[in-house]
Amino acid sequence: MGAHRAVPNGPDGPWARKNPRRNLEVGVGCGRKDDAVGHDELDLRVHDRDALDEIALYAEVLSAVAISERPLTLAELDNALGLSAPATC
Repeated sequence: MGAHRAVPNGPDGPWARKNPRRNLEVGVGCGRKDDAVGHDELDLRVHDRDALDEIALYAEVLSAVAISERPLTLAELDNALGLSAPATC
């Protein structure tokens, strides 16, 4: 067998272009400052009230499941979800 030449292998494989097509520097691209990856002023907090409510509801169900020693009944699950009447199927 002959000697094999080592080919650098990046995330796009050995066939990747020598000059990448992407540029993630601030100020390069479509011109919007907030499109830059790693921008220091980017606010990652959730602002959607519905999403926050869903997260809180999910946390309540997880807490109820965690303290239970058996699967929850429908009534217990309804209680964890804050429902006053049992669910009907």
